[in-house]
Amino acid sequence: MERLNYFKHELKNFLKERNKSFNENALLSSVHKAGVAIIEDFWSEEECAQVRNVIDEKMETYQHQAWVSDDGADMRLFGAELLDSSLKAFWEDESLKALALDYEGREGHTGFVMANRIKAAANNAGSGGGWHRDSAANHQFKAILYLTDVTEESGPFSYVIGSHKAQNVVVAEMKYNFTPHQNRFSEEELSPLLAKAEVKRITGKAGTLILADTRGIHRGNPIQRGSRYALTNYYLPHINDHFKQLLVQV
Repeated sequence: MERLNYFKHELKNFLKERNKSFNENALLSSVHKAGVAIIEDFWSEEECAQVRNVIDEKMETYQHQAWVSDDGADMRLFGAELLDSSLKAFWEDESLKALALDYEGREGHTGFVMANRIKAAANNAGSGGGWHRDSAANHQFKAILYLTDVTEESGPFSYVIGSHKAQNVVVAEMKYNFTPHQNRFSEEELSPLLAKAEVKRITGKAGTLILADTRGIHRGNPIQRGSRYALTNYYLPHINDHFKQLLVQV
């Protein structure tokens, strides 16, 4: 019965995908088809530098409320829009909110901005802790803003093109023996798929914006040198108990 419900759910996703068209919006069309879209120079270097300083200050002040990865490399503040007007400005960007609503077909949403600082550390897993899907069963729209120049060595966001599509989700599950709606993957599990799939590693200057359907398989590559700062807008139909526990209390 569980497997039957899985296929029914993905059939609904497949039909919804086929009935959606974003031909009049190149950004949403790219996210719909490939899973990602990129906007260069969304913020200036000056704006990014200012916000990096704010993040450092707030991570010091709220260090006991910050989420830190097991390897100590990745530090995050969830609900960072409550901490400073410059962080709030990214969350309240009306153009991004409109894109999120259009993509997911909702009339409204809630959510928050996550401020992220990851530094090179021995054997770090990268931002997000390795290959994963944020929402394995349903599409999820995110806006990710690089606040530092991101090279191949500084943990670029990497995305398996098309892996957000219902058809590809089901095919991968059957072909590579994933569990239904599996959301985290080891390198060993994923290597057969990665050998055949197109993987896009997104490098760019500070101020580069990434729009992504994080139902697709993605990660921040392990960071080899320096540090990477970013802001991520989470657009959600509701904030579940998991995220409620992570949100910074001011």
